[in-house]
Amino acid sequence: MTGHANLSRDGLAQQVRAQLAVPPSARATRAAASAERGCVLRLIGRHPLELVESVRFEGSPATLVVARTGAHDTAWVAAPDCSATHSHVLYTTSLSSGISGP
Repeated sequence: MTGHANLSRDGLAQQVRAQLAVPPSARATRAAASAERGCVLRLIGRHPLELVESVRFEGSPATLVVARTGAHDTAWVAAPDCSATHSHVLYTTSLSSGISGP
């Protein structure tokens, strides 16, 4: 998915909630690069994926990954060099349950 969000540490949870509020059918999409797919799978493990979006994080390119990780959702902001063999997470936060729907 592609996005125009410029996320920041302050308020990241609120920014992610806003991204999740957009219906999946209304989100712009693109094919993920192999390294990006590997990064996403490394981060989420076996948890259900909620959102992947290309964003800017504090002014630099990044990938936002959100997964349902039990009683809450977890959002990771990954650097461009994150891959299946290298987790380069710039920031992570937990979101209250029920934010991303059923």
